[in-house]
Amino acid sequence: MTPEPTANPNADPEGTADHVLDADSPGSTASTDSVPAAASDEAAWSTGDARVDDAVARLGDLDERDLDEHADVYDTIHGDLADVLDDAGTTTPS
Repeated sequence: MTPEPTANPNADPEGTADHVLDADSPGSTASTDSVPAAASDEAAWSTGDARVDDAVARLGDLDERDLDEHADVYDTIHGDLADVLDDAGTTTPS
């Protein structure tokens, strides 16, 4: 016997999305505690690795850039973070 599927309380059967909970909605289980308020507010957060912190901080520059430049910024940040992962275990975080 197959169990009945349970309804998703956040589902949007009518496609309106007016009732979907987000992190700011009362009763939401979503959390923004681990997300920096702004990339420019470095004093409030740190990953413990200066290279990662620098990469994340560059996300804050996106608002000042044209939309057509965003992909290049993301690509550069991705490459930098990939380099950090490649170095994991071979160097100590700064």
